[in-house]
Amino acid sequence: MATALELGIENLKQFPPEQIALNPGVKWDKINNILEVEYFGKACSIQYPDIKFLDEKLTNREKILILHYLSKVKPDIKENDISEAIGFKDNISGQLYSPHIYLRIYKPLIEKFGKTPQEIFNKSKDLNGQPINISDFSVKFIVLPKIYVIFIIYPASEEFPPDVKVVFTPNIYSVFEFEDIIVMCEEIIRKL
Repeated sequence: MATALELGIENLKQFPPEQIALNPGVKWDKINNILEVEYFGKACSIQYPDIKFLDEKLTNREKILILHYLSKVKPDIKENDISEAIGFKDNISGQLYSPHIYLRIYKPLIEKFGKTPQEIFNKSKDLNGQPINISDFSVKFIVLPKIYVIFIIYPASEEFPPDVKVVFTPNIYSVFEFEDIIVMCEEIIRKL
């Protein structure tokens, strides 16, 4: 049985590079046979047609996310404003898997930033995280072109423990499966 990475590679090979390059933020270098896409604001280069990632620091999970983006995004994907951002509970899967999401995303974020929420600003710089005006401690990560994730940290108060909220661009479901979105958030947390 093929791994998710192998399936992602085989799926991308079905598309000519010129067609892939029509998608937002994707470039095709015909001379060197390299596809390039912005990943957290940095160029991610992929040798084509053998689909070899030139950045050896990427995890297999990250490679799968990039492959899914390249093979599923459409040239006319809409740019969404942060006022349109949605959360996990806005999807039926998010409602069903709420405890699972808490353990994989919310709890690690609370453990990292619940006591020192201002640290999210320092830690997010390497990922080109942008502070935004949703709360005192909120950061927007542009993972791939037109695909963003926002982490909102609510510090503890006298009445409530620390909490977090995660929202993302509504168009994310047109490109990624629900599990991909969870993995995307886990990869951001891992990098912070």
